[in-house]
Amino acid sequence: MAAAVNPTSLESAPRIMRLVAECSRSRARAGELRLPHGPVATPVFMPVGTQATMKGITAEQLDALGCRICLGNTYHLGLRPGPELIQKAHGLHGFMNWPHNLLTDSGGFQMVSLVSLSEVTEEGVRFRSPYDGDETLLSPEKSVEIQNALGSDIIMQLDDVVSSTVTGPRVEEAMYRSIRWLDRCIAAHQRPDKQNLFAIIQGGLDADLRATCLEEMTKRDVPGFAIGGLSGGESKGQFWRMVALSTSRLPKDKPRYLMGVGYATDLVVCVALGCDMFDCVFPTRTARFGSALVPTGNLQLKKKQYEKDFRPIDSNCTCPTCQKDFLPRGSGIVTRRPLILQLIFSKTEYAEFLHCKSKKFTDFDEVRQEIEAETDRVTGTNKGISPVPINLRVYSPHVLNLTLIDLPGITKVPVGDQPPDIEYQIKDMILQFISRESSLILAVTPANMDLANSDALKLAKEVDPQGLRTIGVITKLDLMDEGTDARDILENKLLPLRRGYIGVVNRSQKDIEGKKDIRAALAAERKFFLSHPAYRHMADRMGTPHLQKTLNQQLTNHIRESLPALRSKLQSQLLSLEKEVEEYKNFRPDDPTRKTKALLQMVQQFGVDFEKRIEGSGDQVDTLELSGGARINRIFHERFPFELVKMEFDEKDLRREISYAIKNIHGVRTGLFTPDLAFEAIVKKQVVKLKEPCLKCVDLVIQELINTVRQCTSKLNSYPRLREETERIVTTYIREREGRTKDQILLLIDIEQSYINTNHEDFIGFANAQQRSTQLNKKRAIPNQVIRRGWLTINNISLMKGGSKEYWFVLTAESLSWYKDEEEKEKKYMLPLDNLKIRDVEKGFMSNKHVFAIFNTEQRNVYKDLRQIELACDSQEDVDSWKASFLRAGVYPEKDQAENEDGVQENTFSMDPQLERQVETIRNLVDSYVAIINKSIRDLMPKTIMHLMINNTKAFIHHELLAYLYSSADQSSLMEESADQAQRRDDMLRMYHALKEALNIIGDISTSTVSTPVPPPVDDTWLQSTTSHSPTPQRRPLSSVHPPGRPPAVRGPTPGPPLIPVPVGPTASFAAPPIPSRPGPQSMFANNDPFSAPPQIPSRPARIPPSIPPGVPRRPPPSAPARPFF
Repeated sequence: MAAAVNPTSLESAPRIMRLVAECSRSRARAGELRLPHGPVATPVFMPVGTQATMKGITAEQLDALGCRICLGNTYHLGLRPGPELIQKAHGLHGFMNWPHNLLTDSGGFQMVSLVSLSEVTEEGVRFRSPYDGDETLLSPEKSVEIQNALGSDIIMQLDDVVSSTVTGPRVEEAMYRSIRWLDRCIAAHQRPDKQNLFAIIQGGLDADLRATCLEEMTKRDVPGFAIGGLSGGESKGQFWRMVALSTSRLPKDKPRYLMGVGYATDLVVCVALGCDMFDCVFPTRTARFGSALVPTGNLQLKKKQYEKDFRPIDSNCTCPTCQKDFLPRGSGIVTRRPLILQLIFSKTEYAEFLHCKSKKFTDFDEVRQEIEAETDRVTGTNKGISPVPINLRVYSPHVLNLTLIDLPGITKVPVGDQPPDIEYQIKDMILQFISRESSLILAVTPANMDLANSDALKLAKEVDPQGLRTIGVITKLDLMDEGTDARDILENKLLPLRRGYIGVVNRSQKDIEGKKDIRAALAAERKFFLSHPAYRHMADRMGTPHLQKTLNQQLTNHIRESLPALRSKLQSQLLSLEKEVEEYKNFRPDDPTRKTKALLQMVQQFGVDFEKRIEGSGDQVDTLELSGGARINRIFHERFPFELVKMEFDEKDLRREISYAIKNIHGVRTGLFTPDLAFEAIVKKQVVKLKEPCLKCVDLVIQELINTVRQCTSKLNSYPRLREETERIVTTYIREREGRTKDQILLLIDIEQSYINTNHEDFIGFANAQQRSTQLNKKRAIPNQVIRRGWLTINNISLMKGGSKEYWFVLTAESLSWYKDEEEKEKKYMLPLDNLKIRDVEKGFMSNKHVFAIFNTEQRNVYKDLRQIELACDSQEDVDSWKASFLRAGVYPEKDQAENEDGVQENTFSMDPQLERQVETIRNLVDSYVAIINKSIRDLMPKTIMHLMINNTKAFIHHELLAYLYSSADQSSLMEESADQAQRRDDMLRMYHALKEALNIIGDISTSTVSTPVPPPVDDTWLQSTTSHSPTPQRRPLSSVHPPGRPPAVRGPTPGPPLIPVPVGPTASFAAPPIPSRPGPQSMFANNDPFSAPPQIPSRPARIPPSIPPGVPRRPPPSAPARPFF
């Protein structure tokens, strides 16, 4: 049963789900996941990349397919390549080169898929690796730790997974354990602000258990919920019932993720049941085995009947797989697709399509034909629809720089191959484009239509409630009935907009078919406004030319508004390049002395960098790890003392050697006095042992010096030969100094060995040595003296009590204590050091920690029921440092005890009291004198190494390195530049000068352009009301008119880089026919309020005509729908 505790929750769990629409006849809903790597429209199917890749599909192809989230497997990624390697690649996103969102499962599914290799306990699940058979524990904490390291946007709790066909107590056990594991996952989650943790609902096919799980888990305030434990062999009816039960009780404002579902039927049904997210390996795995999923079922492409069949798999599908063929598509009925039209001012006039880049169109009849042919290629010939746009650039001296997007009109009744929900698909596509804050909306309405019923104005109001981006365009002014006009609308008096209305007169279909010249059409439009009594007073503010100027001015306004942020961004990039470009500022490729100057500069800079790294005065201080002089200092004062201390614990060997020395000196005689020759013999032998740690210290310093040289020569990458030669010369010199330094150190030790100075002021003498014989085994550390403080992780605390956890440790001469934090107020435990030893422990499964253990030599529990405590550090250096601190406290490694076990006891017991007294006396004398020598060596070693090696190396680099370089190789070959570095330098200089030029251009724009103010707000409440009270201008629409024409609408530049409007496709200026319209992809959601109620979308469009206020004559609706251009 679940423990009766207060439910754990993530503090202020983010609301990542925004509902956009709900079906009135089912639980289906559309929404948007707001994730760190961009929004994701739901419902969404997530392709599965078990080991951070989908076999046969690149990240670029996934991106092109519109995938915005995919899934990885924590268990397999933890095994290979491992979280450490992935972290070095800046997380899973960098490892995959994937710019969008990622979801990682917890590894729980492997309890089923690897059931023969796993064992589940309350602690976690133990797996035997399928690669090498090693056993590892995957606990809830470890699963979250790995997912935190991977950096995925959505992470899953570890749950206890059983097959959906299992019944009985095991299902109940798994359900309650999943609840407990959820609490542990929440507690272990380290990045709740960057990664969203989902809970997983379990309970098998038992409705009561699943209801209980739903009740308990929804008490935890997590960002989302997954429905698990299904789609594993049960019947469809059972499966769908459990899904329906789950979605009915899950929070409405949080995403619902149905795990492991990929069959088309299940996706459709479960979307209707209210699920938002799905994943499965089925589609990609099916493709890898030579099959394709088509509307008629599973197409086995390996069959012989398809061997010579070159037809596309699906002629109506636009993906590369289905359309990878060279068969003609034919032409005929023009279908509907959005047209992205980039207009670019140019001296010559031509057009280019994105899908045929190499061809330039100079005849715009061919442009029209290519538009028709391209739409047929994608949508077929029976009025099909598709959201895939046509991209067209038009270069002309008669256009202004703009990017326009021609969108389809709103259709109510489907025809031909159009789907039943054609109206909603087109609306979604329109919203996708006009929702962008950088777009300007042209809401096009024909003059012979009731303006209050304009679908274009309604959609514009949804995404632009303040009216800052909406311009009204009134067409078909020349087709209004006699006696009616649109003057009040164009003067912005009737149903006003903030940016007002602009009237245009387009060519008729007869004019287009008759190839009426564009200039003649513009002249006719101008004549219409000047001659019409209702419009002549505002003719200068009407017509297509004025519309173009207005749009261009708005583009200028947008650029000026974007300038401060753009200038700041460019300045930031320029500053980041300043230091790197500094060395290239005076670069002159034609200077004959260039190589000599570069050589002198680089050698000088190398010497400065080397000295700064050693002396610690570098201008770029590394905050991530120790380097250079800091590491050498650590060798001097931590590692070298540690090596010396290790020599001090051969206590039994030392006593045995002293007893042998005394007996051999006495010979056959029985000695009455303690012989001083035994003292000298033992001391000299102990002094000789100092050679090994001293020489090891020299080796460690040499290695650090060589590493420092390599780090400093990294700046010479531009000249690989120079770098190689510099490293060789300096390294050779260091090796020469190594021999001299080691000779000097050995000389120091020989000097110590040559004369035993018993008159040293710190030497205790024979009398004091006899008095201290009873204190031989006591610690020399001062009682209660704090030896070290720091953070350590206890690695093997029971997972039921929180798993591995970090504490603040305090080591004294008598005890080891740990606290909750560094304030040392809440003590967790104090462990006496008596009878404690240290042993090494191998790193755990997928662990990046280095571990050692403390245990009791008398086989007693060290802490509660633990025989040993495993302590973990971040690096091996930290482990060595802590071991040295424990040695100072008298806690020695296990191996030394084992080495001293053999052959000691018999000699100890064989000593008579007289001999034992003499042994203890000499032992105290040796201890005192060796301590004097150690003190001297510890003081002289750093000084000797600094003088003979480090300082000499610095002097060599400053004074002699240049001469060695000149004599070692020809200067021209030495300064031969790397091709890659030369390219990098040229790119960097080019970028540097481009940034400076961009900043100058921004300055020119700021001074040479004028920004028009934003128009004041108007009373547009009429747009917020329903169409039941719609005032009507004094005009009548014609009952038999063609579908209203429209100019293309404008999309402004996207924020960020400098705006470069690009031309595309013919407009009215190019005698192009009306562009066929098509629906778009999933909406980008017009509603800007993430917490507003979603609109209710009826299953069928309402057909009740709007009521008309009194006094307004009724008119029949137009025969064709109005089509907004955006």
